Amino acid sequence: MKGLFKKTWGYFLTRLMRLSGEWRVFMVLILLFIVLREYTGSIRAMCRMTGENISPYFFPFLLGDYIVATGLSKILILLIFIIIVCNVFCKQEEIYYYAIRTGYRAMVYGDILFIGILALGYCMYVYLCSILCFLPYVTIQGDWGRIIGTLAYTNAAGQYGYMFVIPTGIMEMYSAPNGVLLSFVLLFAGCFMLGLTVYMLNLFFQSKYYGIGISCFLILLSPIVSYSRIPGLYWFSPMSWISAENLYPVQNTQYPSVSYAAGMLIAIICCITSVLSIHCRKLEIGGVQNGWTAD
Repeated sequence: MKGLFKKTWGYFLTRLMRLSGEWRVFMVLILLFIVLREYTGSIRAMCRMTGENISPYFFPFLLGDYIVATGLSKILILLIFIIIVCNVFCKQEEIYYYAIRTGYRAMVYGDILFIGILALGYCMYVYLCSILCFLPYVTIQGDWGRIIGTLAYTNAAGQYGYMFVIPTGIMEMYSAPNGVLLSFVLLFAGCFMLGLTVYMLNLFFQSKYYGIGISCFLILLSPIVSYSRIPGLYWFSPMSWISAENLYPVQNTQYPSVSYAAGMLIAIICCITSVLSIHCRKLEIGGVQNGWTAD
């Protein structure tokens, strides 16, 4: 077990070092920031005109899934994560030779760890963007702040926050730090689940298109469910669960609860991890496996 852990950790570090040279990843991250900065431009204009600064708690509203906004920022955030993670399973020569030395299980476990750390780092980056987008009009405050409150409770959103809908239920049910923490945890679990889904399907079918296709379907299902406003559909839409506004207690008891959403995301992650674990126990690199030749 100790040897397997060392090999897994070594493989993970190899993956991590290779990521630092992936210009494509940095390009899409910069693109995400530019788009979010553009989306929030009218709110910055509101801050400039009123002389009020915004609090650093806008993060939950980037994940909004309301009909008017159609969850555009949320869809963009999730699709960019798919772009980043879609090539985790690949047949790059240096990865191939390292996998031969470490073994098939260490490779798969290392990739699972890599996807988890990637999801965590990506969520931290998105949260950082939710602050940087409003510079220089950001001030640390203990609550949601006047700007977010004004957008939520007045018609100012029609002029300044038209790209976002600020649900008053989130502000009424959660304090600002708790709302951000809940949204962060749900986004992390959702991204981790998406990443593992892509990896598992790509690994089994030897093509990245299956994983990308299924993951994009799950992402695009969320605005469709939101548009329908049928409570029963929310119980079967995993990407709808990462928006706190779609869950009880913000919504009524016909909608999934926060504990249900978190529990189901964790259960799906555990199921995929178990399937991968069972799969890699049956296969160790030697001969021809999954398109890789060991000799």
